[in-house]
Amino acid sequence: NYTIRGLLNVGADSTNGTPVTWTETTPTVGGMYKAINQAMSLISQNRFEDAEAIIMHPAHWFWLAAQTDSE
Repeated sequence: NYTIRGLLNVGADSTNGTPVTWTETTPTVGGMYKAINQAMSLISQNRFEDAEAIIMHPAHWFWLAAQTDSE
């Protein structure tokens, strides 16, 4: 069985997971980091363990990298 264990697919209609909403008219790196840190804090509070990984859509990662890289 090749099922990845420990990942939870949380849809909009799901009551499982730890949803964090991030909405800004003009998105900023600081706002994204704040949302990620909020999610990590909630995970720690609910699991009593730290998050081991952050998985995000490649488009979000590349946007974040483009905001912090001047090359």
